[in-house]
Amino acid sequence: MLTPLLVEERARRGAYVEQRKFDLEHVSKRVAELEKEYGVAYDAARPFPLDRGVGKAVYEAGFALALETGLYVVEESRVAKFAEEELREALESARRELTLGRGLDSRTLWARLPGDRRKPFVFGGLAGTPVPEEYFYATALSYAQQPLVDALD
Repeated sequence: MLTPLLVEERARRGAYVEQRKFDLEHVSKRVAELEKEYGVAYDAARPFPLDRGVGKAVYEAGFALALETGLYVVEESRVAKFAEEELREALESARRELTLGRGLDSRTLWARLPGDRRKPFVFGGLAGTPVPEEYFYATALSYAQQPLVDALD
């Protein structure tokens, strides 16, 4: 069973890889291969396909990607790897709901299923986007003021 300490240890001891190399060679290249392997392609005419087979293919391709590439730990420039059984157990035991914030600012993030009619949880923000410091505050504030946004990332 994965524990937080075990994950942290793997994050510190995993293989060293520069972020750009991980993004381009480990992730982007493999995603392109998995798209072909699993027959996953974006169709602008059907942004939300109703065929459950598409969802299954996307899940399986994503699982394969996670298993093969691991988890990149930015602070350490290392890759934490996990066994298939560990990933499956983590997915099966994952919480189905998580409440973020307090009081009037609280929002509940839940696992959505096909056909779910609840409004999707919307993250807004600049996660992973390089933004000059002088623009960060105003941009983050604009996301925070949007009624559609449930949480900032």
